[in-house]
Amino acid sequence: MIIIEHHPELILAADHIVDLGPGSGKEGGTVVATGYPEEIMNTRKSPTGQALKRHKWTKAQMHQFTTSPPHHFTSSPPHHITFSGITTNNLKRITVRIPHEKITVITGVSGSGKSSLAFDTIYAEGQNRYLESFSAYARAQIGIKEKPDFDEVSGLTPTFAVDQRNPGSNPRSTVGTFTGIYDILRLLYARYAIRDSRFAIPDPGSRIPDPVLSTLFSFNNQQGACVDCDGLGTMWVCNPEKLITNPEKPLSDGAMDGTRTGRFYGESHGQYISTLNAVGARHDIDFSNPWAELSEEAKQLALEGSGEEVYDITWRFRRKERTGEHHFKGKWIGLAALVENEYKRKHADHRGEEMKSVMKEIGCLTCHGSRLSNKALAYRLNGYPISTLAGLPVNQLVPLLPNLLDQFPEQNQKAALLLINELQHRLKMLVEMGLNYLSLNRPVETLSGGEFQRVKLSGQMGSGLNGITYILDEPTAGLHPSDTEPLLNRIKQLQKSGNTIVMVEHDPEVIRQADFILDLGPGAGKDGGEIISSGTLEDLVKDPRSVTGKYLKRQGLKVTSNIRQLTSGIQIADATMHNLDHLSVNIPSNGIIAITGVSGSGKSTLLYDVLYASWEQHSPQGCKAISGFHHFKEVVAVRQKRQFGDNRGTPVTYSGIFDHIRNLFTRSDKALEMGLKKSHFSFISPDGRCETCNGSGELRISMDFMADIKIPCETCSGTRYQEVILQCAYRKKTIADVLQLSFQEAERFFEDQEKIAGPMKLFSQIGLGYLRLGQPLSSLSAGESQRLTLAKELITPGQGSIMFLFDEPSSGLHAADLPALITLLDELADQGHTLVMIEHNPELILHADWLIDLGPDGGDQGGKVVAQGTVEEILAYPDSKTGKFLAKVKSPTAES
Repeated sequence: MIIIEHHPELILAADHIVDLGPGSGKEGGTVVATGYPEEIMNTRKSPTGQALKRHKWTKAQMHQFTTSPPHHFTSSPPHHITFSGITTNNLKRITVRIPHEKITVITGVSGSGKSSLAFDTIYAEGQNRYLESFSAYARAQIGIKEKPDFDEVSGLTPTFAVDQRNPGSNPRSTVGTFTGIYDILRLLYARYAIRDSRFAIPDPGSRIPDPVLSTLFSFNNQQGACVDCDGLGTMWVCNPEKLITNPEKPLSDGAMDGTRTGRFYGESHGQYISTLNAVGARHDIDFSNPWAELSEEAKQLALEGSGEEVYDITWRFRRKERTGEHHFKGKWIGLAALVENEYKRKHADHRGEEMKSVMKEIGCLTCHGSRLSNKALAYRLNGYPISTLAGLPVNQLVPLLPNLLDQFPEQNQKAALLLINELQHRLKMLVEMGLNYLSLNRPVETLSGGEFQRVKLSGQMGSGLNGITYILDEPTAGLHPSDTEPLLNRIKQLQKSGNTIVMVEHDPEVIRQADFILDLGPGAGKDGGEIISSGTLEDLVKDPRSVTGKYLKRQGLKVTSNIRQLTSGIQIADATMHNLDHLSVNIPSNGIIAITGVSGSGKSTLLYDVLYASWEQHSPQGCKAISGFHHFKEVVAVRQKRQFGDNRGTPVTYSGIFDHIRNLFTRSDKALEMGLKKSHFSFISPDGRCETCNGSGELRISMDFMADIKIPCETCSGTRYQEVILQCAYRKKTIADVLQLSFQEAERFFEDQEKIAGPMKLFSQIGLGYLRLGQPLSSLSAGESQRLTLAKELITPGQGSIMFLFDEPSSGLHAADLPALITLLDELADQGHTLVMIEHNPELILHADWLIDLGPDGGDQGGKVVAQGTVEEILAYPDSKTGKFLAKVKSPTAES
């Protein structure tokens, strides 16, 4: 506690005094004396000390200031953050000491409690302490985190979390707006841009007159946004290929019956078909013929309309028992415009979401994706509109910035230089984070978890803060191994600035460079939550109990010795989506194919925006041609999953396995006797759930400006179910008991039920066997969420050859968990499926049958096939960064 005080008795009670003076104003401003009261009184030049000396003290007071300062007082802060008795989630009353101003890595097998310690305890406690300094009203608005469980804490500094939790799917948030860089750029344009004389605006060629604000250049402000796309840069238009679902039929008799929207406009007795028939009669076109047999001119007329031409229309309507005729005159704007106009009306109140089945998203035809109004785009700096600079990759934008000063008068350059220097400083932080390929207008929702975390981290690099405890969640996620060292160097600079770094990590190189390591385990879930080893790298590798230490001692990784016989797969020709540079590639089938390359080299674009989009749209997307889909019954995309926000959903319900479990309970003797249905064993259905807690098993009590309190529901005792439902049992366990089992336990419990035990085994294979069947989805980490999505896709892969597309399946996995995942991938490939995965983990890459390495760098320097072939063939390519890295980690005795 620090107080400003003049009252002598309060000063006497202090543990430590800082006396300023000796006078006031110009005569003050220096430290005259520091120490406990007796020391201050013995300092002759201290006016405060002399005043205290002259004060009339009682004998008791005189004794107080002649004694030593309290034993608990210290002049220096503790050297560690110390938490004792932590029991948050699965942590087992552990005590941790994290050194200040050092880099600490928390590692361990998946589910061992790393996030519970780093985020749910250290970060949560730091945030709550910070929020306690706010008013009660502010705390109620911001929201307090759930209080972590521990006995004592000391030495905790303010905390800041840099995790992979993307803020959501707001299409208006871009890299530029999220980091604040675009705000500085807007200010630069508002102060110094010049109107282009080619635009029909009054007073061309002059500087922007007052008052013009930077909001003119904001696509999130009505003043600057494009009027047609409302600042989004894209618009939704009708997709004829999705609207015409049955081309072998006429428009009036089933050609559009595949969707609700299509059925509405294709109703044979509706006004739109009546209008179309009048159009056909005028132009001598018989629209009663099947769509596939119509000429291109007739199709264009049906879809795009006939302009201002007016028709005499007879609408013979039929509504249930009511029939009649209605005569009117009208224009024909076309089916596409009708659908688009309806979407615009309904999209405002979210009713348009179901219409997206007949729509496609394209770049705005007015602003061409710039998001801005013509007025905003009329202003230039050195000939560039703001949209051009915001659309450039960061590594191209940085060298352009100094040239923007060329057009300024010398007297204006000094002020402009301040803004440009700040822009360069912030942009260089992105470059050093390995994000040089991003542009400022890149939507945040399109970033991977790793990219988003590094964008967030780059903002902290330039903040100049010290004394902060930064909590990082696998900062190397999504990063090519060649980019790991530059990232670590930046993190070390943050640490050397006087900050404490705590990282959850699995990357061996990051662990090796840490100052202090906490290894959690020994297992996952209830088998984890203990500190297995703590100390330096040397301590870790010497500790026989540490699984992490065992893997760090490995002398290189083995290359797969069993390469499958690959066959023809997908052929992509001349792909130009995003940064793909007229890329053509053949992706083979019947094996494991790894897509590798540095961040931003075009891996996700190739796999999802070209290959998968082409499969979905049944036509080439982002490329000139694509073929080979006939080899596969289905193409399944398993993308990185953001964390779930659903508190009622659970892993067993999300995966679909719970349906089979509920079926078992309905066949129990008691359930048959009481006539219970499948819905009675759902904790979401009113038939079976506890109505007091609505099937959540707990009650949340709002404490306004304090964290909400969750208590078990007194009615159902946390079981989620009505009492009558719990009278039914399967092998002496109620449905509530089953939800408390882990997937590993449930696999053994249901071992004779193939529809249940088989899928349960998948969870163990992908490192999720420790999850409880009934734990909330919102409690899962980002890595767990992605692997749960993977399990769901693999539970019922169906018959025939399937192509699975994976986005870093190793994300969030410890090295000890990888063998089970590799075994699962092998099983799928051996069954005849094709697995195409974007991957940076060397162990998975070395296990692949075929590699396609993109690059050579990110952004505009990527988008090419650098090398392709087997692992051994990639190792021989001198220009492949992936090949160079694999050569370093490959075991010298690895067999090819």
